[in-house]
Amino acid sequence: MVIDGLRGLAEALRTYPVQHCQFHQMMTVRHYLTGNPDIEASRELLSLSCGMTRMDKDSFFGAFDEWYVKYKDVLNERVHDRRMKTPPYMRLRLRSAYLSIKKNMKRLWTFYDYKDRVIPNTNNGLEAVFADIKSKVRVHSGLTREHRMKLIDEYISRHY
Repeated sequence: MVIDGLRGLAEALRTYPVQHCQFHQMMTVRHYLTGNPDIEASRELLSLSCGMTRMDKDSFFGAFDEWYVKYKDVLNERVHDRRMKTPPYMRLRLRSAYLSIKKNMKRLWTFYDYKDRVIPNTNNGLEAVFADIKSKVRVHSGLTREHRMKLIDEYISRHY
């Protein structure tokens, strides 16, 4: 199964090998860090996430660990305010991007661990099928729910 990041879906499918879409992970990091980050730590994390589709598992893990060692002080820096018992982190978006990768790390490389099966590392193929089905349904906008389901079933049975 290839998922795009829905939280409960991976747990619901835990009996199957679940691959987190690497493209969606890259876009999540880009969402948090923007396309042109202002600090070096963010630029390097964005570059690392953009290159994950061209790296193998061990190379990515090593580069990710090196990034953390290099920038852990920047990542864990807190606001300097003595009035607060636990001051907040200074770079929330950088932390969110880092923690997103860290949380999804084991599912980003499922395709690599199951070389005997054909598991894609992105869900682009599935997205293309859905886009085609949506365009067919959109053309026939007056269909009832029952007829729409028949159209989708017929489309899938003829093409797949």
